[in-house]
Amino acid sequence: MWYVFAGMGTQWHGMGRSMMELDTFRESILRSDAILQPLGISLYDLLMNGEESAFQNTINSFVGIAAIQVSSLIS
Repeated sequence: MWYVFAGMGTQWHGMGRSMMELDTFRESILRSDAILQPLGISLYDLLMNGEESAFQNTINSFVGIAAIQVSSLIS
């Protein structure tokens, strides 16, 4: 078990990408992605393909950080 407690401003390009290799982490991210899709947010695309500038958007930063924290706790 590991804990990831990031705060606003600690996000970086590619954050969480390597953790997608972990089945439980990836499944959690995909569940969060499905929930966020109707709101126009593609979490999977943000984490896997997002440009560095994408994290200048507060919503993207918050969603990315929160989803990674939740997925890390589940894993």
